[in-house]
Amino acid sequence: MRKSLSPLFLLLLLLLSIHPASAASSTTPTAIGWVGDSTGLSGVKRGASDIWTARASWSDLQYVGYPYANADFTAFVAANPNAVSDFGTGLIPFDQDPSTWNALLNKVIAGSEDAIFVQQGQNMAKYGTQNVICRPWWEFNNNAAPIQPALFIAAWNHAVPIIKSSFAAAAKPGQTLKIAFCYLPNTTDPTPYYPGDDNVDVIDADIYASVYGATTPSVATLLTQANANLNQLASFAAQHNKPMGISEWGNFAVQTQGITCNQGAGDVPQYINAMITFAEAHQVLYMIYFNISADGVNQTLINTPLSLAAFIADIAAEPPATTGAAAGTTTTFSTFAAWQANYFTPTQLADPSISGPTADPYGSGVPNLLAYAMQLDPTTALPTDVPMPTVSNGHLTMTYLVPSAITDINYVPEVSSDLQTWSSGSNVVQVVSSVVGATGTTITVNDALPSSAQKHFMRLCATLKN
Repeated sequence: MRKSLSPLFLLLLLLLSIHPASAASSTTPTAIGWVGDSTGLSGVKRGASDIWTARASWSDLQYVGYPYANADFTAFVAANPNAVSDFGTGLIPFDQDPSTWNALLNKVIAGSEDAIFVQQGQNMAKYGTQNVICRPWWEFNNNAAPIQPALFIAAWNHAVPIIKSSFAAAAKPGQTLKIAFCYLPNTTDPTPYYPGDDNVDVIDADIYASVYGATTPSVATLLTQANANLNQLASFAAQHNKPMGISEWGNFAVQTQGITCNQGAGDVPQYINAMITFAEAHQVLYMIYFNISADGVNQTLINTPLSLAAFIADIAAEPPATTGAAAGTTTTFSTFAAWQANYFTPTQLADPSISGPTADPYGSGVPNLLAYAMQLDPTTALPTDVPMPTVSNGHLTMTYLVPSAITDINYVPEVSSDLQTWSSGSNVVQVVSSVVGATGTTITVNDALPSSAQKHFMRLCATLKN
């Protein structure tokens, strides 16, 4: 999918910074898997899978999804005993009327339902893999308005120790349990409900490729939102020195136009690449693709062949050690023409909509001229491969490398307060440092306006010199 960009300059909006991996992050590769349909995935390593409890009654909660009766889950556990099994469990039977939720939380706090949590722990040990994740009341903030945060926190901190204790008593040798605080982005702020670090092991978010609205979103919009949601997850985890998990993610189908709902764009392989690249770069513990045509998703990987191919390739591929010129590449192209000739066929070079400076032939959000300026491969470039702003000493800050071999590009950092009007120059963007190294000059710039004064955005533009 190609996007039309301004002929005046090329840009990639850098709206949010990717936070570094938490100090508590695992050094092992991300356990990647799926739940549901396995069509087209034969032979693909399945490192993780999900199951959920029913939640209409208290008795539902103790069986954590009836795993012994779920053919897909039991087959997964049998074939992958050392993988990650993720259990979505109920803290209360939250399919009941939301007006009753606080009363149900009080029952948990009073201890009248302790037997339920004992059974949950025992069943997760019995039916789970070697590495078990428990998400009590996953996505609770999808409708958090009726929930009193103090009651949620007290109920969580009463139930979780019981779950952990009963799991430990029933666990197989070497079997582990981690408790995940799982929220849904783009809705109620989950932080007032956070129960504290003692009874949380993982910060988890369900991050789908969908935008709430009445029309099909563009690929660029979906990637921007996914990036923002991943940033939020990384920031939240870093604040609490916890590793990250992504228990549910996936492409949403194109929905009926004009109906306000979670709208997807169907087959978006760029989202697959971006999610897995982030997970591997930030040592996310596990990520599980929701491969079930239900709950508004309305498609599976077999219905989206480009995404299926990307999913398989990304799982099979070793994560790259570095990406982009800022990380240090082995090949430097000194002119845009040389870069084009390396990555495009003669037929493609004759088509500016594919190889031209404003083209984004792979729908990555990184147009060709910016990919060249960053010395990226356009077939694999991602928004996370280019410099991104952070907040340092109260100002938006961005660092980028100008390779010494490149002489035909202007690197222009710009700032804006509304994403419409952009400004550059020393009066609005200040050079903090300029350090000459073996491969080029590393430049760090600040937004002249303090970040506390007004909401600001920063981006890097690449233009061809005359």
